[in-house]
Amino acid sequence: MGLCVLNMGLIFFEQKAYAQAVEHSLAAATIFEEIDGLQDLATAKMNAGIGYSQLGQVDTALTLYAQAELLFHRLHDPVSLAMIHCNQGIAYRQLTRPAEAIQAFQAGILLWDQVGNLKRRINLVSGLGKAQMDLGQ
Repeated sequence: MGLCVLNMGLIFFEQKAYAQAVEHSLAAATIFEEIDGLQDLATAKMNAGIGYSQLGQVDTALTLYAQAELLFHRLHDPVSLAMIHCNQGIAYRQLTRPAEAIQAFQAGILLWDQVGNLKRRINLVSGLGKAQMDLGQ
């Protein structure tokens, strides 16, 4: 059931219906929390964070990203952690907090380097460059 609800949220993301995407992501998170599905719980929280970020509720997004990050650490999932760091970097840039964005992007780059996925690393390098420009570097 939880995966169905989570996937419905993804459909709403595709339609740019972010409020509904958040609603479904949070509903899925509740289901996964009840059944102790940590990987899917972390993913649902990350997705809800992305939705909140799109809605301009960036502080809420960062809170959800932090919760997902803790779960992904527990699961030893460097790929998802790299994605979280990218999302955090984007959120910090939205809040005009470039120093924190740089830290997030750099952490994600290190993880992609460990995993060996250069294609996914490019998004973080791009974000890092933009955050450095925000700081005047």
